Amino acid sequence: MAKKYILVTSDTKMIGPRTLYRIRSLVDIPGTVAAGEMGGYIQSEANLDHSGQCWVADNACVFEDAVVTGNAKVRGNALVYGSATVRDNATVSGDSKVHGYASIEDHSGVFGNGIVCDEARLEGHANVHCRGRVCQNAVVYDYACVADEAIVGGEARIEDSSLIAGGAQVSGETVVVGRAVIKHEARINSSMDYMTMGPFCSHRNVLTAYRNEDGGIKIHCDLDLFSGSLEDLESFMKTSVSAKNGPSSDVIIQTIHAFLPSSDEAPTQTDAGVSNQTGRRNQQRSSN
Repeated sequence: MAKKYILVTSDTKMIGPRTLYRIRSLVDIPGTVAAGEMGGYIQSEANLDHSGQCWVADNACVFEDAVVTGNAKVRGNALVYGSATVRDNATVSGDSKVHGYASIEDHSGVFGNGIVCDEARLEGHANVHCRGRVCQNAVVYDYACVADEAIVGGEARIEDSSLIAGGAQVSGETVVVGRAVIKHEARINSSMDYMTMGPFCSHRNVLTAYRNEDGGIKIHCDLDLFSGSLEDLESFMKTSVSAKNGPSSDVIIQTIHAFLPSSDEAPTQTDAGVSNQTGRRNQQRSSN
């Protein structure tokens, strides 16, 4: 196999006891680098595949047993190390860190100060940014996003277009699906700690209710239509023109209380058609 880069032994960087070498491209990679231009740093040629259009750019570093393959790109000041893999058309950039046995695949990305570690995976078009962290055996895929200091761990799966942000923590075997938006320092330990309702309102919005760190319930409506407590929701439903096309605030609040009861209450099903469900099935039901 023909080489597409060489190690520049006169331009090195030390990370702990490891010596990393700047790379220089021997070929043009359209839209990425021209022949003769410098790239980032790797510890050895085992870190960056010579096939495909994968590349390490800027001041990014790939070392230990980490591997970049396919058409993947590692840019900025990103660090990829341990036995991590960045493959396919994935991107790691900014000041992100990917380590352990983590895998960044497909068109997914880690940006800003995002961290993916342990045996976590990003697939599809998923992304982690703004100090979001995905760890342990968690998987984030489809178009889901973890951001704003949120942490996803355990065996959790974040799917579809879900957003985990605002210091929220999702763990256990939780499956978050649909257009769920979980923020407000939520503490989600299972799929029973959150629910979605909708679509409703004039914009066909989806409402997500979940437990926060003090055991209370917070609510977020996608497209930033509403965010707050149950009391705030009741006031919003009574005054918002866009909320007139959906169920009453009483029905919504009763449904939330039924799905997210206090510890001494048993979950029930209400007339709003929302029931407790776990596994990969979406907890989303029509409220109309």
